[in-house]
Amino acid sequence: MDGKLSKFIEALDHPDATYRREAIWQVGQRGAVEVVPRLRAMLLDKEEDPYVKSEAIRALRKIPGEAAAHALLKAVEPSFPWTVRLQAVYGLAERHSSSGQSRLARLARQDKNPTLRRAAAEALEALRRPRAAPYD
Repeated sequence: MDGKLSKFIEALDHPDATYRREAIWQVGQRGAVEVVPRLRAMLLDKEEDPYVKSEAIRALRKIPGEAAAHALLKAVEPSFPWTVRLQAVYGLAERHSSSGQSRLARLARQDKNPTLRRAAAEALEALRRPRAAPYD
């Protein structure tokens, strides 16, 4: 782990939410898989700043691996603010994560928030389309 990354990981516990948001952005840009448990804990923390939670979701969208995908799946649950849930829906669609299809389908049919219903329906549609092959 490089020195900068370790400083950003330390800053995840900073008392100022602004510093935590910046640290989260930095670890997300680096795809730091090792911080996924910490980001998930931030999401589950009832006292955590909602903007920090939104930044954690944006970071999880950039971090590869199943642990990040599972954290995104957790974040679509109704106990989370709708803005966090919306970011998680986008993240699942971007990942082309088939493991979230049943939750997205339930959101598209049953969620009280029309924005979330529409986003979940669009995410499901995106998951059904084949992914474009990357350029070599």
